[in-house]
Amino acid sequence: MKKLFVIVIISLMAVPAFSQFVMFEQDFRFPIEQKTLPFTQITWEQEIKGGFSIAPYFATTTGWNEGFVYFNYNIGSLYFGIGPGIEQLDKWSFRFSPWLKFAPQIGSDSTKTLEIFSLWEFGTGVGNYWYTTSFTYESSKISVGAMARRSYGVGPIIGYKVKTGAWNLKFTGAPLYDFEDNTFKPTVIFTITNW
Repeated sequence: MKKLFVIVIISLMAVPAFSQFVMFEQDFRFPIEQKTLPFTQITWEQEIKGGFSIAPYFATTTGWNEGFVYFNYNIGSLYFGIGPGIEQLDKWSFRFSPWLKFAPQIGSDSTKTLEIFSLWEFGTGVGNYWYTTSFTYESSKISVGAMARRSYGVGPIIGYKVKTGAWNLKFTGAPLYDFEDNTFKPTVIFTITNW
């Protein structure tokens, strides 16, 4: 955990110097009658050529870490990628993760988009699963939609974005219900991006 924390800190300082797109996200789940669950993720993406890009990704939370290197491609409004990586829970294991996003602009307004996003993870044993799917409408400041995410739950999401120089700060609230744990998990998400 400490090693991954050091990698995240170094990445936050070094990544903007050589990457085209950067995303840092911190969220907190507040399960009813349980401890708060923090989750941190960082990814950066560098375009290679002709719609291809590479994107390292790291995530950490209490007792769990993972890292992937995604190879991505986009055609117009369609984006997809696959990434090999490792996950550490009780022990380290190999993972393979595909994702898909469809994000068309609405009319001629580049600040308004619809986005459908889904991601899966596959590995050894019983650890193969769908991870998340979301549908959002986003303007230059407001985003609304719905999400379903493993270990988080299902429910609506609403966000507000503030631009500060080259960076966008986004605050999102999601009153989610987790059907696996049978508990309500209100979630707040803080995201920093340069797109």
